[in-house]
Amino acid sequence: MEQFAQRGIYLTPREKGSSYRLDTKGQKHRLRVLSRFSKEGTWQLDDWRREVEDDSYTIVVLVDFTEPNPLLFIIPADVWRADVREHSITDRESGHQAISRERVVQHLYRWSVVDA
Repeated sequence: MEQFAQRGIYLTPREKGSSYRLDTKGQKHRLRVLSRFSKEGTWQLDDWRREVEDDSYTIVVLVDFTEPNPLLFIIPADVWRADVREHSITDRESGHQAISRERVVQHLYRWSVVDA
């Protein structure tokens, strides 16, 4: 959160627990935030179909609380949706999808997404 504050970015909680409004330099971004707390764990999507169809956010931030300092993976929403769709299993009833850290490592502290 300190990095957001240094950029003059202010987070204001919305009605949904995992959704935040992000105000920066006169532009409006909407965040989708997912967190993980277990080193062996992954970020979990209950329904990848709903995730792909949800256009209510413009940036995804995956927070990894398994290190002494939280790691932030900052992903443009269109890139996120394409990745979720690409890794989906369409012939299964379950919409569950696990997101590993290795899958998003290229987005570690990708502040350019927020600054754009």
